[in-house]
Amino acid sequence: MKIKGFTILEMIVALAIAATVLSISYYAFISVSLAVDNQQKEFSRIESLHKISFLLSNDLNGKEEWSWSENNKLTNGILSYQFNKSSIVRAIEESEQVFYFDEISIDKYFYSNSDYISQLKIKLKLGQQQFDFSYSLNEQAEIKVNRKGIGNRH
Repeated sequence: MKIKGFTILEMIVALAIAATVLSISYYAFISVSLAVDNQQKEFSRIESLHKISFLLSNDLNGKEEWSWSENNKLTNGILSYQFNKSSIVRAIEESEQVFYFDEISIDKYFYSNSDYISQLKIKLKLGQQQFDFSYSLNEQAEIKVNRKGIGNRH
């Protein structure tokens, strides 16, 4: 039996192919949307670490206490580091959540003829993204923050 030149079997096959193409396109769109949404959430989480203050010590290896403002909420934490290594995997931890980055490297710069720190540079890498933080200290040990993100975000 033919309807307008097509057999019923041909019409069923055409409808099945069309339904398959539509469902694949829909799921591909949903997958991409979810991936983009997750990536944006990850960027938002990293962007929330925009205010970090360090209580700096003269110890070359150890822990630095720090805090950051996240949605106007002050959160305290500890940054662990070792200066005899160029990078460590474990980066930032605080009481409610642990932040992991693929790589963190820290450089300290000192005043000449002094043990006081004049500048601190931190690089955080998460996947292909790299986030650079630099801190300049004046004589009162106040920290001026200059942060930039490198990668697809900017």
